[in-house]
Amino acid sequence: MREEGTSLKSVSSVLIGVAGHVIAITLLVLFAFTVINFGYRFGYTVFCADAAEEAPGRDVEIVVEKGETIDELAEKLYADKVIPNTYAFRIQARLYDIGFYPGTYKVNTSMSTKEILKAIDLTEEEYEDRLKLEAASAETEDGIITGGDEGQDAGTASAEDGSENPPEENGQNQEQEAAQ
Repeated sequence: MREEGTSLKSVSSVLIGVAGHVIAITLLVLFAFTVINFGYRFGYTVFCADAAEEAPGRDVEIVVEKGETIDELAEKLYADKVIPNTYAFRIQARLYDIGFYPGTYKVNTSMSTKEILKAIDLTEEEYEDRLKLEAASAETEDGIITGGDEGQDAGTASAEDGSENPPEENGQNQEQEAAQ
């Protein structure tokens, strides 16, 4: 009887050991599947990022302040529902070495992360050109006209003799005076 009890104990311990190994292997496979699935989804989000909304989306103006970091910009875009994932935006911005400067940028919620990054990516030369253009635009909006004869109407430029004749007539009058 003792032999039967010992063999029963040894068989049950072997079965428990095998069951433990099966459970451990199953948990490892499940964990590996979860990690691979997460890695694939995250990689897809980073390199094939979808837009936050379907086309046509909505236009959003983003104001980038001086000294703002890419992380702060990502949070702002996420809060405005322009990007679906801040991590993908941050990683892509670092991978593509995006250079952005203060200013107002117009983006659309149907744009992918890569398209948004292209829209805000400026070189220093492009940024300086943009500043000049904005300054010129602001001057014309304030009624200031740069260049030319300020304060004079183009049709009534003053001649040297003080008469107010159109420029074409000034040249004709001078020719007639010279002929006399």
